[in-house]
Amino acid sequence: METNKILELVKKAEDKVNSTMLSNIRKTEINLILLEIQKEAINYSQCCTQLLCVDKWCYNNLTKGKKYKLITEDKEYYTIVDDCGEICQRDKDLFKLIKQ
Repeated sequence: METNKILELVKKAEDKVNSTMLSNIRKTEINLILLEIQKEAINYSQCCTQLLCVDKWCYNNLTKGKKYKLITEDKEYYTIVDDCGEICQRDKDLFKLIKQ
């Protein structure tokens, strides 16, 4: 299964969890498990494209000069795992593509 498909399924599960009548503690526990699944999916992906951060703007969770693994991209944004371990979308202007 592709990483993008796994991330899409995890997002659907997160949305479902957040829309149910569970306690906040249970929702947090389930969302933490889903976050672990996302990270594992990214680690197992066969992606060979990396991004070099060339400008971090105001983001404290990016390091200029550091390489980040490209997860997905759309017209304006790259999806990466930032320095805090969070999956996030950042503007393409912040990165230079590095093919390996």
